[in-house]
Amino acid sequence: APARLALIQAELNRGNRAAALAEAQKAAADMPTSPDIQVLIGDMAIRNQDAGAAIPWLEKATKGLPGNADGWALLGRAYHSVRRYDERLDQVGRQRRWLLNVLFAHRR
Repeated sequence: APARLALIQAELNRGNRAAALAEAQKAAADMPTSPDIQVLIGDMAIRNQDAGAAIPWLEKATKGLPGNADGWALLGRAYHSVRRYDERLDQVGRQRRWLLNVLFAHRR
């Protein structure tokens, strides 16, 4: 997975979004539960002005890896971009509950 992520990032750095997206979609097919790939695809969708397409990827990523701050931030941005404000507030609540659980778990 790290090598594939590096390849995708290299394509993005070259400005070749189409190749990066194609490689990311192959990676998602090979690793359907990888939150890193899901966040990357969601981020690319937002950058391509398609926040609606980003939401399912980012929802999967935050469920699969609740501690992924980038995934949560991008999901909030996507919800806001498509004017799904109620879900944005719900997302903030889920993120806050997760953070509180982490904090209390460390105090025990």
